[in-house]
Amino acid sequence: MSTVSAGDRSSPQRRWLLAAGLFLSVGLLWRLGRYLLDFPIWGDEAMVALNLPDRDFAGLLGQLDHCQVAPPLWLWCEKIALDHLGPSTLSLRLAPLIAGCAGLVAHAWLAWKLFPGRAGAMAIGLLAVAIWPVSMSTLIKPYSFDLLAAILLLVPASQALASPHPARWMLLLAILGPVAILASFPAMFVAGAVLLALISKARVGPVTNKLTFAAMAATILLSSWASIEVGRNQLESVANTDGVTTRQGMDTYWASGFPPKAIAMWVPWLLGAMTGQMLAYPVGASNGGSSVTAIAVVFGTVCLARQRKAALLVLLTAPIALNLVAALIHRYPFGSSGRLCQFLAPTVCLLAGLGADHLLGLLGPRLRLLPRALAALLVMVGLGGLSRDYIYPYRDPVFVWMRSVMDDATTAAGDDPVAVRQTRSALECVFTWRWTTSKARVAWGGELPPSVMTGNKVWVFHQKGNPVPEGPSPIEKLVSADSHWKETTFRHWHYPSPRPEKSPPITVEMVLLERP
Repeated sequence: MSTVSAGDRSSPQRRWLLAAGLFLSVGLLWRLGRYLLDFPIWGDEAMVALNLPDRDFAGLLGQLDHCQVAPPLWLWCEKIALDHLGPSTLSLRLAPLIAGCAGLVAHAWLAWKLFPGRAGAMAIGLLAVAIWPVSMSTLIKPYSFDLLAAILLLVPASQALASPHPARWMLLLAILGPVAILASFPAMFVAGAVLLALISKARVGPVTNKLTFAAMAATILLSSWASIEVGRNQLESVANTDGVTTRQGMDTYWASGFPPKAIAMWVPWLLGAMTGQMLAYPVGASNGGSSVTAIAVVFGTVCLARQRKAALLVLLTAPIALNLVAALIHRYPFGSSGRLCQFLAPTVCLLAGLGADHLLGLLGPRLRLLPRALAALLVMVGLGGLSRDYIYPYRDPVFVWMRSVMDDATTAAGDDPVAVRQTRSALECVFTWRWTTSKARVAWGGELPPSVMTGNKVWVFHQKGNPVPEGPSPIEKLVSADSHWKETTFRHWHYPSPRPEKSPPITVEMVLLERP
């Protein structure tokens, strides 16, 4: 019988470690590259960003405008970036980028720690090159914080499960738990899973285990209560002039994430959610588009069950179960959007990586090159995604046009007075954001900028088709009362929408009024 040296036995693991490093590098490169491409700000980003300039840190704990809900620590990070780095998209996307990159690195460490070898490498690759975590790392939205918060809880929890002395890890969770929960609303689901998984550790061993578990539970529950109160207050914000609240708007917008009224439709709804965007790693789509990943997750779950790792199984699957419970009572959507499920990304990828490893083991004798082909495919997905972003550096062409319009408009206005015909809420939010953060002295709703009466020029900005206050505006009354005001410059921009039934054309005009 031939013998095999220890170096030969470890060579496959070394190869998969190199593959994991390659996956991690591609994932970080894609995130950084997409960030530096500086996509134009779009509607959802502008709506949440508009809450930052006029509120202090305490004000950000209250109700938000534009039907927005966001965790307090994320809002504070964005406020700090705005105050100290300025209103550019790069400054406001910096915290999400750091969170996205840190979350990926921590996930890589956790995956290799739990499943060293091919399973861990696959788990790393799935998260590294999936479009949802990459794109969420480069938006002025809190979803990359959801992923990082989940990792902040999973890493010490997994260490506590593996350690004969879990008290120090539970003490660390008592500190990190509130940070994660106040930085991410759905981190509560992961925190709940942590409590369920570590109960067995608290019941045995010295009394310090019980005391630290109690401290951890107390801080998690207290911070969860505080986070729920902030979120509840934000949901009661009035979203528009019709008196519709943010809660009502969210219920309508995320209706597909809640179970249908007919109980007979619950099973198809659940299967659709479990094979849709929630499991889009590395790629996937709604209506069963992520079925392959779903199969891998099932196999990974079975593997942990067969290995009798009950506590680890609870830690990785309970967040999904708790999210489902929240959806049943209409408190948080389940599976309707990949961005809302970023807190599940680490657990999904860990289970899918373990399941993919098991499936490759079953197919290995017949398809020896399949693991290498899958590894190469993951790298190609990441590099292909970065290439696509380089060719099309925007979410939608209309936002490129809006950026061009506002670059032209704000450059022309400089620090001159500007009268915007619409109110802040009636103007397209991207335009509102750019005027709010420009050097120009802006008045809204056709009001007179303070310096108009003593100056000799004023720009009037108007988005045609959007409502304006009834009756002649103060700026119109001023011009009609003083014949010396003359129109000297006129600018016109038009965007012919390719799908008018979904997004109508946009026309913007800007007039310079001057007097001798």
